[in-house]
Amino acid sequence: MFLSAKKFVHYGVLLLLWIKSSYQQEEDIPHNEVKNWALKFGVDLWEFGKQVTKMSEIQRNYHEMQAEVLKKDGLVLVREMAEEVKNTLDFKMNAVMKLVESAEQAAVSAPREGNVAPKYYASQHFDTSSGDGKTFATGQETFLSSNRHFDHLAVNITLSAVLLPAGVKDIDPEVAAGIQWSEYLDLLFVNNYESDSSLSWQYYGATSGFLRRFPAMSWPPIEERIFGTSSNGNRIVRDVYDFRISNWFIGAANSPKDLAILLDNECYVSERNKHLAITTVKTILDTLGPNDYVNVYRYGDTAEEIVQCFKDSLVQASPENVQELKIATNSIKHEEMPTNISAALGTAFEILLKYNRTGQGSQCNQAIMLITTDNAGLPTDVIKRYNSPHMPVRIFTYLIGGDKSPELRNAACANKGFYARITELEDIRSQIFEYVKVLARPMVLYQHEHPIHWSPVYVGGKSGRYGKENTGQLMTSVTAPILDRRNYTVKTANLLGIVGTDVPIEEIQKLVPPYKLGVNGYSFIVDNNGRVLYHPDLRPLPGNVDYEETLKPSYISVDLSEVELAEYDGPLHPLNNSLLLDLRHDMIDQKEGETNFAIKIHYDNMVSKRVLLGMLSAASYASLNVLIVLSHACAIGSVKEEFNFENISTHEGTPFSLGLALPEGYGMFELLAEHEIKRAIINVTAYFKGNNWKVHPDWVYCEYSSTSEKWFPSPEERVLHFLARTRNPGWKWKSLRPKSPISLHKQASKPDKDAYYCDKKLVQSLVLDALVTDGFDKRGAMHKEEYQSPIAILMALLHSQGKSTFDVTRSFIATRSGLFRWHEHQQSEETNDQPLFAEKYARAMDSSWYKRAVDQHFIEPESFVFSVPFDAADNPNPLVTATHAVFIGTGHKAPAAVVGLQFQHSSLASRFVNITSTCSDTNCKKNCASDALDCYVLDNNGFIIISERHEHTGKFFGEIDGTIMDSLVQDRIYRKVTVTDYQGICSPQESHQSAAPKTFSESITTTIAILGNFLWSMAFGFNFQNLWQVAFAFAGESAKPLDEDTIREVHEFGSLAIGGDSTDEPTSEGNEAFPRLPTIVAATPASPGTTRATSAHYPQRKLRTCEKKTDLYILQPERLNTSGQSNPLKGKLTNCHDTGCERPFSVQKVRHTNLILLVVDTLCPCGSKQLSIEPIEALIEPGACTARRERLYRRRPPKCINYHPEEMEIKFCGSASRPCHFFFTLAIAIVSSTIATRLA
Repeated sequence: MFLSAKKFVHYGVLLLLWIKSSYQQEEDIPHNEVKNWALKFGVDLWEFGKQVTKMSEIQRNYHEMQAEVLKKDGLVLVREMAEEVKNTLDFKMNAVMKLVESAEQAAVSAPREGNVAPKYYASQHFDTSSGDGKTFATGQETFLSSNRHFDHLAVNITLSAVLLPAGVKDIDPEVAAGIQWSEYLDLLFVNNYESDSSLSWQYYGATSGFLRRFPAMSWPPIEERIFGTSSNGNRIVRDVYDFRISNWFIGAANSPKDLAILLDNECYVSERNKHLAITTVKTILDTLGPNDYVNVYRYGDTAEEIVQCFKDSLVQASPENVQELKIATNSIKHEEMPTNISAALGTAFEILLKYNRTGQGSQCNQAIMLITTDNAGLPTDVIKRYNSPHMPVRIFTYLIGGDKSPELRNAACANKGFYARITELEDIRSQIFEYVKVLARPMVLYQHEHPIHWSPVYVGGKSGRYGKENTGQLMTSVTAPILDRRNYTVKTANLLGIVGTDVPIEEIQKLVPPYKLGVNGYSFIVDNNGRVLYHPDLRPLPGNVDYEETLKPSYISVDLSEVELAEYDGPLHPLNNSLLLDLRHDMIDQKEGETNFAIKIHYDNMVSKRVLLGMLSAASYASLNVLIVLSHACAIGSVKEEFNFENISTHEGTPFSLGLALPEGYGMFELLAEHEIKRAIINVTAYFKGNNWKVHPDWVYCEYSSTSEKWFPSPEERVLHFLARTRNPGWKWKSLRPKSPISLHKQASKPDKDAYYCDKKLVQSLVLDALVTDGFDKRGAMHKEEYQSPIAILMALLHSQGKSTFDVTRSFIATRSGLFRWHEHQQSEETNDQPLFAEKYARAMDSSWYKRAVDQHFIEPESFVFSVPFDAADNPNPLVTATHAVFIGTGHKAPAAVVGLQFQHSSLASRFVNITSTCSDTNCKKNCASDALDCYVLDNNGFIIISERHEHTGKFFGEIDGTIMDSLVQDRIYRKVTVTDYQGICSPQESHQSAAPKTFSESITTTIAILGNFLWSMAFGFNFQNLWQVAFAFAGESAKPLDEDTIREVHEFGSLAIGGDSTDEPTSEGNEAFPRLPTIVAATPASPGTTRATSAHYPQRKLRTCEKKTDLYILQPERLNTSGQSNPLKGKLTNCHDTGCERPFSVQKVRHTNLILLVVDTLCPCGSKQLSIEPIEALIEPGACTARRERLYRRRPPKCINYHPEEMEIKFCGSASRPCHFFFTLAIAIVSSTIATRLA
């Protein structure tokens, strides 16, 4: 009994304490009032938005049009689209194979030595001579006219022109002969283009070094944006890069290969030899692609990998791994040790043998590349033990400096390799290219094998889309080899060159119409290495100066697992990541199938865009800011997607698979609603009156072929043109694209010049949407009869009051067919931004506000999504954007449109203050107007929409009060999501080299080094054709390296070499060239009106790619709904101050919105930390050891040609001739210099 009484007293005390605590908390924050504030604020916004956007009328109009909702079949959809892509790729490959057949026949019938001075159209010598576009090239006359299809350049589509990289001369007999016989390709170029007007640039790249390109153009292009001009406005001459070491050339010339590169430690004794050796290794690495495997070993007494985490392995020659090897090559220091070439060869043979036997690597060509200063022979016992009798491993020997070496030559010849002696930088590219020609011999000997090669994707040319004419576009190239079929008295196997065509990715994307996938649906293509050809989250670095100025492609390597971010937060979601890798595996194997799993989506790629904002120039910022002004910096979401995939296996074969992603739920249904134009009583163009409408500029409603002269300045004018044509007698839709011929010998039917394609379903859906939304831009109701009803009069009054209360700027609607309409509610100076607004929103379905509105519908159907610009605090009058998705259907529903409005943020804040400054309860002592409370309105990603301080607007709340934000996460109101951006962009790493000025003694050392190099260069690198171009490099060990800025101002080694490629600059990926001086070029006669480009025209600093991580936040609205009731969630911060005070807060969902109301007590001075959502570079171990890609699955190319029994009969494998005597060479130089001076 006593215990019971004691318990009763104890519980009574606890009850009193709880009552006191509750009373105290009620005094701290009026929770019931918070609920009322949020409810009233939400209802006001909902009713106001409904009236302004006319959403109910639009929804009723769709129902009156008897719109149907149908279920999509993802597999049927992906099959149909894959078939269209296959057909187009067949056209491209057929065009290439026709070029192969004609080129080989032309070469057989042509003389082996061409005219010493052949007549041809040379792009570099085009010179505009009159205002009518008439130009002259090497004595031949031609005409150029602007063509949007070919990068908006002036071209001649009736012939090709020849481009000569630096160092390639048309007086070379081999070059002259190739130029002459390849002129016959013009007929095929023209025929291919007439058969397929979507065909892009076609070309023939000769092994001898010239590039024939169709259509003909000037070089540099006449219309090209000039980065710098001389004082008299002359245009800059830029050399085309040497294409022979690019992927599109080598990938077609050679089957995949495994390379073990052995680098002699003694190469690092002399600074000059070190530079030659490093450049040789880098050039070899530059010839490799993603289908090759490689490792580099530094050898002395033993051989060891220069990248330790590549130990006992060959790694895929991906850009990341190649970069690691290049950096390591620069870092090697000479060590005194004996040289054991036997051990080095043994190591190389062992790793190649291991990969061959275990089925790893390329399973095709294998070779050892030996780079040494030792002219002694190679141990025959080691070679015999591993390589006899069939010689599966080729040996290529590169002697750096020194005298001739018949022994090294014999070793290379005996092992189906090649010997080269390298004494000058300009020798390197041509000497390395010899190994490519050697590996091509088996294919040439077979005569009938022409493997088709698809290059990785790159940014090149100019986009053909409206509004993006000044931006680059993604491209890939399809190429095939040209074999020499001529008979020779001496056994030989010559690769004549490579033919190919560029394939704009935009042309492929046209075949996968986005409207069929719906909002938040997308397509992508994956190759045999798991890399994406295109994907909505593929974000290449902006611009491609290299391609614009030299035609050099910079290949992009982004894996599917780096753009699809599986919802994976540790052990809770391990399945999603596994399903992603399974999807990747099946697509690489070109299977058909479907799967589904949850992924993270960050709207508008804001993770990367915020990074870019800190990196780009002011001009770049201005152009980029247009894209993101209405989006939060890091809006994140999670959605379950259904993936359907199908192979793109043409009759010639491609490495690609097509994937479609459809969001689960609404993404599985589509709205079927079309207006039959032929049955229309009135002209349907009447629904497209005025200027306040646009269509999606990237979507193909109807279009003429690129050969047509009919062009429209806007996509809207093009739509109106075709809508008018539909009323003409005999109109045909022509919704089927031409089919590629099955046989190469069967001529494809040539379409008419004005042939067109029209997507009937899309166009008729557009017309119906226009009919449904007709009258949206009217001030009153969309239907006149509705003006008369009393309810309509009342609603019009409310509508007018709402507009004035919230200071509406404009309302808009975007439909599933790409139609976008808007209505300006304020005819003031603010309408000056109307063109900017219209252009920014024209691609409505791609915008974050459209996607977020559709996703919000499944969270709360009757709601708007509110957002403000992330830089709203910097704008005194920012606009709020509110959007709502209109769904149609009774059972299953599908999104038909998104309506929205923009209004002044100040009016929204004012309305919020009016509501939260009053209390319905007389006992309420605190409100948001009092100093005791801070009130915030946050969106579903934690960004501040409203605060008492304007400077908080648009910022992440965690930056203002990280302690409260942490508490909201702990209370499961927000969920923290870690996002890794594998395509992050970082500033270049700061150089550790000293930037201090050189001392006097260092300057003397440098001068002596330059003089020594000059004498060396004259002795061993004399070139009569380039007498006045002499390259210098530092040769003194004690000379300090150049600082990073100086290094980045000069070009790659080619610019230092006599006749080298002057456009190979250091890349942002860390491909540092060795320290060197700029090229010294003597004055040479130049054609009038031209100046030679220098490195000053290239960006001195480049961004680099990196992995970045950030924590983003997603609201969990169900946490704020208890049994269907939206009640405030009460929280309290304790032990946050020395006084022991507490800091309560209250959270309430704002109905009909994506917002929450957060009220925080301010009386307790709790310290607050800051949380940042700025992406930071992921701290990973140096080197590529942690690279996930090394563990990812890939599939080898199907063909391997690495052996022919007659190859051993070919005796040419390099020359070991002795160089000219130094003094003899120097004397010739002096005499020649004197004569040239007098002649000048």
